[in-house]
Amino acid sequence: SDLSIRLADIAVSRSTVIGVTLAACFLAGLSLQWIPTEVIFGLIVIGAAGWLCIRRPYAGLILYMCLEFLRPTERFPVLAPLHLTRFVAIFVLIGWLVRRRKDGYALGLKAPENLAVGCFLLAAALSIPFAVWKGPAFSTTIDVGKLAVVFVLIANLVNTPKRLMGFMTAYILLNVLISGEQLFHYGTVTVEPEALLRVGGSSGSWLGEDGDFALAMGVALPFAYFLIWSNIRPVIRVLCGIAALMFVISVVATGSRGGAVGMAMVLFVLILRSRQRLVAASVIVGFILVALALAPPEYLQRMSTIVAPRDRDLSAQSRMLSWRAAKQMFIDRPFVGVGAGNFLTAFVREYGGAYSWSRTTHNVFYQAASELGLCGILSFLLLLGLAFWRSIVLNARLVSAGLGAGPIAAFTAALFPSTMGYLTSGSFQTPLYYPHLFIIAALAVALNNIGKSILPEEVEAVSRWRVREKTWRKFARTSR
Repeated sequence: SDLSIRLADIAVSRSTVIGVTLAACFLAGLSLQWIPTEVIFGLIVIGAAGWLCIRRPYAGLILYMCLEFLRPTERFPVLAPLHLTRFVAIFVLIGWLVRRRKDGYALGLKAPENLAVGCFLLAAALSIPFAVWKGPAFSTTIDVGKLAVVFVLIANLVNTPKRLMGFMTAYILLNVLISGEQLFHYGTVTVEPEALLRVGGSSGSWLGEDGDFALAMGVALPFAYFLIWSNIRPVIRVLCGIAALMFVISVVATGSRGGAVGMAMVLFVLILRSRQRLVAASVIVGFILVALALAPPEYLQRMSTIVAPRDRDLSAQSRMLSWRAAKQMFIDRPFVGVGAGNFLTAFVREYGGAYSWSRTTHNVFYQAASELGLCGILSFLLLLGLAFWRSIVLNARLVSAGLGAGPIAAFTAALFPSTMGYLTSGSFQTPLYYPHLFIIAALAVALNNIGKSILPEEVEAVSRWRVREKTWRKFARTSR
């Protein structure tokens, strides 16, 4: 066969092609003797991920979500130096920028969430020069920058109902996978419910500690729950019900008291935001009874300590010490804080703490105020407020247009209890730099733009004042 090729207008002979191929193979084989196999494997993985993300940015976004939730770099330490989530986020961003005109991706969206995320990133960056320890502040700021990129990508790439369903399906399935894994380990390995059930085997992961895992389940639950009542195929609705039940059981399995309080708030808001509250209450009570039936007696004993006096609870005393220290940090450095990710360092060096005591603020508000100062706490509050506002206002418009039974309305309604779960559980955890809030904010922007595209013109023509006036008055009735 003819192996000759033509480059531009220059013909390359068969012998030259064969020679170059053999030389390339020889050099590749020789490199195996000098370059570690892990490096070669890493380059192949990064190259394949980069090609997929640049060619198909939306598929790259789904890949990023898989990497973020399944944590392969923690399951397989050989992958840790690759920083796959950072590289994938950058590749998807490049792919989106390159292909935005061809595929119809808008370069930017005019939304107040953009300002809030930008201010949050700015607050983290400004804290670096004034941080107690600049290394963790810089590393944390890089992570915040990655989450800001992910926020932009979700808000822009999830721009059609089909893509929204694909993204949310992946999000729910990923939570089902980690929930199933956690429940498997709990049933086969763990004896006491208060044991830390780690996902990925690393306490540094945002899914590793029991309270953090419970928070993640509480955030994901509303998105699966509201699909139960949507006009989708019955088999999908049943599967969503099973997923929601798994999330509730997972919270019980962690033994986290803060997670239990957060889940209780989520379930209460789900009932409040449901049209048929009696039916919703029956379903949710059923979830709770099943979860408690599977829990050991020690779980209820642990939950009873929530209302125990603080002087008898070492964990509560530890939290109080952290909160007082965080409050004093904010008073001492109100504008830029002690630096992103610097609470523990500042606590030990300057505020009389010890590594054997509490290692975190145990409160997301104190975390934002103490580490990022005014700019950080204000941008954080703005993101929370916008998520609540988007959920209420857009859901009211969809219901008014007769679209309240669709998946888009279900996801919109889920924003409110999901944010409330993050807020409640976050009052006992430190999830400020976790992806939950950035994903919720990005979904709020994406849902708002998709909702506008499907709403009838006459509904969109209603003045904003009228929508605000009706929204609060019909809060319960217009809810999902």
